[in-house]
Amino acid sequence: MLKKIILLIVLVTFITFNYSCYSTKMLDINKINPKRNRKAIIIGIVTESGRWIEFEGSDSAKIIDNFIIGEAKDESGELKIVRIPLKEIKKVWMRKLDKTKTFTRIIGVPASLGFIVVMFGFLVSDPFCPFIYSFNGTDFIMEGEPFAGAVSKGLKRCEWSVLKHIKEVNGNFILMITNEVDDIDYIDDIKLIIVDHKPGEIVIPDSEGNVHTINNPVLPSTAYDKQGNDITHLVSEIDDKFWTTKEKNINVFDSRTLRDELILEFPKPENSNRVKLVFRGGNTFWGAGTISRYLKFFGENARMVYQDIKKSGKELGKLKDLLEKNNIFSLDVKVLTENGWKERSLISGAPPLAPDYRVYLLDLHDVPGDSVKIKISPPAAFWKIDYLALDYSENIVLETKELKPLSSKDHSGKDVMKKLEKEDGVYLELRKKGSWAKTIFKAPPLISTFERTIVLKTSGYYEIEIKGSGKIKRNLIEMIYSRPGFFLKHSILEYVSSLK
Repeated sequence: MLKKIILLIVLVTFITFNYSCYSTKMLDINKINPKRNRKAIIIGIVTESGRWIEFEGSDSAKIIDNFIIGEAKDESGELKIVRIPLKEIKKVWMRKLDKTKTFTRIIGVPASLGFIVVMFGFLVSDPFCPFIYSFNGTDFIMEGEPFAGAVSKGLKRCEWSVLKHIKEVNGNFILMITNEVDDIDYIDDIKLIIVDHKPGEIVIPDSEGNVHTINNPVLPSTAYDKQGNDITHLVSEIDDKFWTTKEKNINVFDSRTLRDELILEFPKPENSNRVKLVFRGGNTFWGAGTISRYLKFFGENARMVYQDIKKSGKELGKLKDLLEKNNIFSLDVKVLTENGWKERSLISGAPPLAPDYRVYLLDLHDVPGDSVKIKISPPAAFWKIDYLALDYSENIVLETKELKPLSSKDHSGKDVMKKLEKEDGVYLELRKKGSWAKTIFKAPPLISTFERTIVLKTSGYYEIEIKGSGKIKRNLIEMIYSRPGFFLKHSILEYVSSLK
């Protein structure tokens, strides 16, 4: 289940200079040097008793002396500063800026020098790959994991993501596309959408790639969960302090607890018939592992079932239906109208390490009064939500420029640009753990009084490694297909069991 760190050493003959990248890895506690790793960000830990603790906040937790200290939820679900001795910890999931193991940038003059590329594997079921790193002039920062859940060609899709960290360097924008796990990545198209705008204007894409301006976001006046707990503070600020399911509220023997229910109320100006919903969030790690857990039901037949999914056979239709009905990678947004709750949009999932920004348009023509109530019902333990706001302003018309790659070379030095410059079914294939491609875009000139937002457009899918072993759980498979909600109940039961 846990994947080992991987190392790829590639030698080429070019003059180079080094810059560092962020790495994320799971280590046994006996491999942690408290002094050497004191600047590492601790995302989560597994205690000796087997309990998983995920830390909150953009800085997560840190190693101080012989303790890990950070903000996490206690057994009641409240956020508190916890101080855990290293001797009580079994594994540490760590993210750090690794300056000793570097990506290397080619500057173009042949010479007899080599370079080393280091990539780390992730320990997540159904990792959403490829990973996208943008270069800020000093470091590569991971900014995206597109195609969440697109584990076959039949699930291929296009995604748009705002790149927050990319900077122009010597007139270019630079991306690294990496495969860091045991899967195969197929990238059909990659482009940068350049949006130049006045200072202070916020630009966010929707799920179709249309860009929207956010000029006056309105925060919820109230926000509460099914138990009546006030969650306004968790969803009103972009701070990586996510709302997630409280474990104490899950009772697998009570179907009413298998879904959370969040109701948010916003002020509504007079005669407002349409609004932009701004969302930041995505799936939890448990949500990310859904497809692998589903295929395990088929035991020794898992590979055969997955092959049928990859060939767009009948099993693909079953998988799509299962994911859609259970809101695994999509989430209904309902609005309270004069005729009750009505579905008005569908939020797309995002991987746990790269929760994304999206805009969704909501129709309010039949919403009476001076407020808007929104309801979402995520399956328990599958979703995390950082921010929700409404924006009633009209979109400002902005000019966009679509940049094709200027150059792209893979880890072997092969030119792969033609595979990425248009969506034509000719794929860049990253077939092995540790493979990568560096892609460069020529930056257009920027008017000095303007700011620039850069949106990454990617199209593709990936295939995961399925070993296929054990007995076929025929009774469970029959229950999944014959009883609505059974898969969700069984999966949440596994989740609760994993916490003990």
